[in-house]
Amino acid sequence: MSPKLTMILFFAFVLWLVVREVLRAIHRRRSAIGEPGLAPTAVTEPRRTPSPHACSACGGFGFITRTEPAMETHMEPQTEFYTDYSGRTATRMITRPRTVTVMKTVRVPCGFCGGSGRTRL
Repeated sequence: MSPKLTMILFFAFVLWLVVREVLRAIHRRRSAIGEPGLAPTAVTEPRRTPSPHACSACGGFGFITRTEPAMETHMEPQTEFYTDYSGRTATRMITRPRTVTVMKTVRVPCGFCGGSGRTRL
């Protein structure tokens, strides 16, 4: 076989693999959309059947999740330039604390039901 023919066959094979995977992905997406049980969900809290007396704000869980700013301290390495006792410049590695504000997810009791998960009757 000539090198050109080998290269053409190789690229045709790679193109066939790519088309096959794209068609599989399209088929998977269509079947997931058509069947509600297969659709991917991004629910982080456990599922629960709604009660007629469940709190409408928290869904009967008794808490809600929200993000709040929190302060974190990290030790960060830094290069420090200094002059030694003989007058030459030198460097050294030191670690210094650095405080940053990050957003953290916290669970807080529901303010509507008071944490019980039930509506006030």
